[in-house]
Amino acid sequence: MALAQRHGAGRPWLWVQDERSRKRCGVPYFHGLPDALRHECHYVAAGKAEDVLFALEEGLRCSALDFVIGEIAGDPKALGFTQSRRLAVASEQHGVPLYLLRSDAARSLSAARMRWQVEAETSQAPSTNSKAPGAPAWRAELFRSRLSGIPINDNWMNKPENSLESLVSSWHPETTVAVEGRIDALNLIVREFPEVGWRLCLAQVNQHHRSATPNSRPTYRSTGQTGRRSVTYGEIWQVEAAAWELLLEPTPPTASKLVDLIEAIEGMDDSQKRKLVETLESWASTASSDGLAQVFAERIAVASQQCLVARGFECTRAFQHVGMIKF
Repeated sequence: MALAQRHGAGRPWLWVQDERSRKRCGVPYFHGLPDALRHECHYVAAGKAEDVLFALEEGLRCSALDFVIGEIAGDPKALGFTQSRRLAVASEQHGVPLYLLRSDAARSLSAARMRWQVEAETSQAPSTNSKAPGAPAWRAELFRSRLSGIPINDNWMNKPENSLESLVSSWHPETTVAVEGRIDALNLIVREFPEVGWRLCLAQVNQHHRSATPNSRPTYRSTGQTGRRSVTYGEIWQVEAAAWELLLEPTPPTASKLVDLIEAIEGMDDSQKRKLVETLESWASTASSDGLAQVFAERIAVASQQCLVARGFECTRAFQHVGMIKF
């Protein structure tokens, strides 16, 4: 069971179903679960959707539970955006994950952090007998996710933002989409999620260290189709140029983003460096000696001297203005 592998065994967990879900999907077959999970499951056969929601919220507030599963069929009025928000807040506050399974449901408003639509897919015939039924196959579509906007500050490699970066990567894309499609995706992310898009663009122009986080290929995918395509240097430069264009947009950047640009200056050409200097001059002429500008002014001055002056690039009035801010 996937949830057991993710969360581990040995702790109690909760499974709640409403009456319509039991009639449509049946009840869980606990003898099919591993022994450790089978004896730790607390199953609740509720009647209406309101009863399921009450049991789920109470379960999420119990930190002794490892995770909670809920099943609600259809689109009951009780499961609106407000109630989904209550469940999301309770899950985050108490650290108990919730997996809500909805059959025969529309894509209505929800505060869920990730929303998947899973459907049965045509199985591939076995190689030994073309008439025999193949292994079960599923089509899963992630149509809404907010996890990539939440920084995860630990040593996890399979982070949502890493998965996004692997799809738009200039040198190691984990997708069969052409370079134009990856650039369009990068533009969409920057427009809809500016902070996430900023970090993704910086990752494309990073000249110091690059690492890849390959995505596992589904076992049911045909052997002739891979999740990654070979790229040329021309495509790499094309993605990097698009990332620089997004990073150096006319919109005035914050002081912290100016530091990011200065530290990434090794990958700029002369025209991009001049554009950065013009941005620095504009920022320095309006920077005050208090607030956020004061916090980052010294970092900008140091980074400017190390990254620009040390490489023979002309030091303009911008750096003089920044250096005059007193602390």
